[in-house]
Amino acid sequence: MSQPTSAWALKYRGATVEDLDPPPALSTKPTELIANALMTSYEREFTHLTVVSEDTRALLGYLNIPRLREMLKNGQVRETDHVEKAMQKFQRSGKVYKVITMDTPLEELEAFFNGGVDGGGPQDFAVVTDENRRFVLGVATKGDLEEFAGNDAHATSAARIVWHVRPDSIWASLAKYRNFSMKDHTYSVHQYALISRPQPLPEPLHPIDDDNIQCIARILEIRALNPANVYVRVYWLYRPDELRGGRQDYHGTQELIATNHMEIVDALRVLSPIDVVHWKEEQSSDIPQGDLYWRQFYDVTTHMASVNPPCSLEL
Repeated sequence: MSQPTSAWALKYRGATVEDLDPPPALSTKPTELIANALMTSYEREFTHLTVVSEDTRALLGYLNIPRLREMLKNGQVRETDHVEKAMQKFQRSGKVYKVITMDTPLEELEAFFNGGVDGGGPQDFAVVTDENRRFVLGVATKGDLEEFAGNDAHATSAARIVWHVRPDSIWASLAKYRNFSMKDHTYSVHQYALISRPQPLPEPLHPIDDDNIQCIARILEIRALNPANVYVRVYWLYRPDELRGGRQDYHGTQELIATNHMEIVDALRVLSPIDVVHWKEEQSSDIPQGDLYWRQFYDVTTHMASVNPPCSLEL
């Protein structure tokens, strides 16, 4: 008998843990002060820290930061105590652990979070390792899965696009973050932002103003060399006027077109947050009033735009 399909699973479409783009795990040691572990979690906004052996780097357990805050509030531990007093240890004997890798399907990850597939009870995070559990590659939380499933269809598609950063060794060496602050604003992954782009747009995009292009983008990834050198990987949304064929009769005055055109930009070029709504016509026939919105996805490699795949039209 097959398991019932959840509302989330309908949006996975073959996606794996790798598509969640899980950040590298932040680790601490059993002898570290709780105050230091808290500071580390606050700086990177992590809700869980893995605890590893000082000698062998073996995975011993984890530190649940929300639970730790409650323990501090209730006086169960103090900030001057060691992490080992507050950590939750993994049971090594008599228990079978589910191995979560980058290739684990998201349906299996959801089942794990819900207590099935060797989860042994509801879980709110998973340590992502290699097949042999020798290396900790990252941490995936239930919130990450909810966010992935809650994002629009294009966000899911964008995560599945094959992309390369060259030189990849430099990009991979940069620390990954969930958000960054610039000009009194905080920006997070999946947020829309207005970004200055002085360089010419690639074909077949046709900018209205070549001298000072301000484009709307959605943030996919944030990495930094240091606080002064922060970079974001984005996909761009364009006005219909900028696409081949120009604005059509059915395009609204506030309408944008989402694309799979990705770039890495300096965070200094991010000007301000901006609200953009994804109008899903199958759910509502009413055009969003007063908001910037998008409903079509434009493929810059095929020059095709679609509303509800597989129906498509050429611009």
